[in-house]
Amino acid sequence: MPYGSRTAEGRLRSMARERIADGSLPLIFPPPFMDAEHGSGLACHLCERAIGRYRVQYDVADSRHGALRFHIECYMAWQLECV
Repeated sequence: MPYGSRTAEGRLRSMARERIADGSLPLIFPPPFMDAEHGSGLACHLCERAIGRYRVQYDVADSRHGALRFHIECYMAWQLECV
């Protein structure tokens, strides 16, 4: 993968599987709408860490879960688990 170490990737993908299984993240591939902007300082929906202003925040609209926010590596891990 082009991002992070295999350990970090594995941890994020494991978190994504758990959140999909418990219903806290939807199983959507590809998302119907995605946008990117400067980080808002709010928590990522996968890793729960703040997305700082110096990072890019990926926003996904979902009718059931509302607006979802991700770091790029978290977004990629979630989408890999949705496939």
